[in-house]
Amino acid sequence: MFNRIVKAKKESKGVVLSDGKRFNGKSRFTDSLAIKFKIHFAKAICDSKHDLKGLYKRSLAIFHQHYSTNKQPMHDWCDGRCCKYIQATTTGEEYNHNSRSIIPRVCLDLVRPVFDELCCVNNLIRGCEWRLAQRQ
Repeated sequence: MFNRIVKAKKESKGVVLSDGKRFNGKSRFTDSLAIKFKIHFAKAICDSKHDLKGLYKRSLAIFHQHYSTNKQPMHDWCDGRCCKYIQATTTGEEYNHNSRSIIPRVCLDLVRPVFDELCCVNNLIRGCEWRLAQRQ
């Protein structure tokens, strides 16, 4: 995950995105955020190593959690135990997506192919094949 995000970051170096800014910089996609995505992806794998459907759902939830806005919440993939938006809606409270650090969508659009490739069911099967074989 991290290496692929860094590769996408290097490929977009110097490219001006649709919002007129570059991929790197203040309030943009940083290495610490790439590490955070890597940690969440590794946790999803550990928690769902015997459940391919759960692994697929948790992996995509990582991306959609950050892609969500107040106007367009995208928490269908999220687990109710971890997602503050789902917790707030079940208690009737309002959740403000702007309260956390927002990554611009144009930056996330460059990272999306990494998630699409890694979260492809065939790649998840190939990566967890031996664990699924142990289950049978």
